[in-house]
Amino acid sequence: MKIPLSSMDYYFFRRSLYTIQLIFEYQGHLDIQQLTKNLEKTIRTFTAVGSRIKIISDYEVILETGHPISVKSRSVVDEPLLNSFSETDEFLNSVENSEDQPLVTALVTNTPTRSFVGFSFSHLLGDGASFFEFLDSLSKVSQSEELTKRPANQRELLQRKHTNSSNTQNLFEATGYIQPRPKNSPISDLETFAMTEKQLLDLRKQCADNGVIVSNNDILMAELAKRFHQYVPPFENKIIVRCPVDYRNILGLPSGYFGNAVRDAIAIFEVGEIESLPFHKVAARIRQSIQGVDRKSIENSLIRLDKLRMDEGIRAFENVGCPGLLVSNLSKFPMSKINLGLGSPIGFYHASLNPRLGLILPAADGVRVVFRRPG
Repeated sequence: MKIPLSSMDYYFFRRSLYTIQLIFEYQGHLDIQQLTKNLEKTIRTFTAVGSRIKIISDYEVILETGHPISVKSRSVVDEPLLNSFSETDEFLNSVENSEDQPLVTALVTNTPTRSFVGFSFSHLLGDGASFFEFLDSLSKVSQSEELTKRPANQRELLQRKHTNSSNTQNLFEATGYIQPRPKNSPISDLETFAMTEKQLLDLRKQCADNGVIVSNNDILMAELAKRFHQYVPPFENKIIVRCPVDYRNILGLPSGYFGNAVRDAIAIFEVGEIESLPFHKVAARIRQSIQGVDRKSIENSLIRLDKLRMDEGIRAFENVGCPGLLVSNLSKFPMSKINLGLGSPIGFYHASLNPRLGLILPAADGVRVVFRRPG
């Protein structure tokens, strides 16, 4: 089976950037052979996960299905104390977007009493929602449940062709991306904070009292902006705050669409403005940017990405990136449900934290937020 890439998928066509990497920690030792069998059974349904890249031309890439997931294992004699953002490389078999190489891998690390299972998932295959659906299905298979829903691999639904008369916007105006991409900053200190459900509720009420109706996500993005905007390099003398918006429902995509269906909401502030504005006004502008992700803006973005591909070829995406403060919210994904045969995980670690990225994770009574401050 051959799966074409959508206009959005091409944005993630580059070697080692944009890999989604998660590590789950379990008490006891995982059966490696059983995990391999469960993965094989899962990718019979999630065929895209068992794909390899095939480059058709300088302008086209497809996914060829029918390949296994790479599963490796190792044992260590100590009991490592892995926190969410310490060095995690040794717990992962990272993927790259190279031909004839797996786009999903699993590495099992057995300690004397525990198992760490590290997944590396190429963003070319899909977004966080797609990856979680795959993991959730793997969990069901591991508990001998039948998979009743099949993912939709109809990526042609997101293919938008550029014509000479369409979309004269520049790349940033249409997509929120820039070329060349921002230079990678050295990684500096790790900043963390937690917010309880009550604190989130109080801030939403404070905004509502000022006539602004916002979500928890808006609150957390505004809090990240308030705390860390000074560490984000300006773009054209503006501070950008960005959040990916899932547009499956906006475009009416089939249930279970598997691929990349995200459009960054872009909130733009003058330098110094975030500091001077009251909290509710920062949150309101972020809410307005998210509401601005509509069918027209999505269509324009997809058309502009197609124009870039047809003008400059697929290699152009090696040098496209996003300026500003990035926010990724994983708090709605129930990671505690991922049972691979040893019950609920006793730990969950995200291993893709880059400079300028604020990561929102689930916690017992609210959320935990982590920001890797650029040097």
